[in-house]
Amino acid sequence: FRNNVGWGDTAHYKIALDTTAPRPFEINMDTIASDNPTPEVSYETQDTLSGISHALLFLNGKEPLKSTAAFTQLSPQLPGKHALLIRVFDFAGNSVEDDLEFEILPLPTPTIDFVTKTVSQGESVFASGKAIPNAFIDVKIFNTTGREVLKGTAATNAAGNWEFIALSSLDRGNYTLSAISRDERGATSYFTEATAFRVKAKTVISLGPVDLGW
Repeated sequence: FRNNVGWGDTAHYKIALDTTAPRPFEINMDTIASDNPTPEVSYETQDTLSGISHALLFLNGKEPLKSTAAFTQLSPQLPGKHALLIRVFDFAGNSVEDDLEFEILPLPTPTIDFVTKTVSQGESVFASGKAIPNAFIDVKIFNTTGREVLKGTAATNAAGNWEFIALSSLDRGNYTLSAISRDERGATSYFTEATAFRVKAKTVISLGPVDLGW
C-alpha cells in the first residue's frame, strides 16, 4: 500500500490447495441381516487438511441423503436385500466412498383363515386370521386389473388373532384380498397369497335360494 509517506510493508496470504481425499473408511452396521427396519450406520473418517464437510448416502440407487454427522439412522426399509453406498467429502470437494449390502428380514407372514366369499354392494367385507401378537395387519383389496381399490388396518390381540371389517363401496365384480403384518418399529412381513371374493348387486327380493338384484 502507498500513501504520501511512501510504500508500506508487503502483505502475504498463504493459499493451500487440498487435492487429497479423506482417509478410507468402512461402513459399520450392528448386523447386516436383521428384522430391524431402521438400522443405524456409521462412517467415521478424517481429513487432516480441509476437514470433513458432509456425506451423501445412496440407498438402492435413489436420491441421496445428505448428512453432516458420522452416523445416520435409515428410514424404514421393506424386507429384502438393500445396497448402500456412502460418499464422504472434505471441504475442498475431495471424496472417498464405501459400499455395503444388508438385508432386512421379514416378520412372519400372517394367515388369512376366513374371507366372506360373496357380499352384496353396501355390505361389509369380513376377513380374519392369525399373526404375531400385538401387531398391526395392513389389508389391501385389489380388482381384477391389480389396482388397489380399498385398504385398512386391523390389530392382533395377545393371542395373535385379528379381524378386519370394511364397508364395501365396491362395484360389482371379482376382487382379491391380501395382508401383511407390521410391528411398532415399522418392520413388515411379506404379503399373504391373494384370497378371492365377489361383490354382487344389492339384493331386492329373495325367493328361497334365489336372490334377485338390480
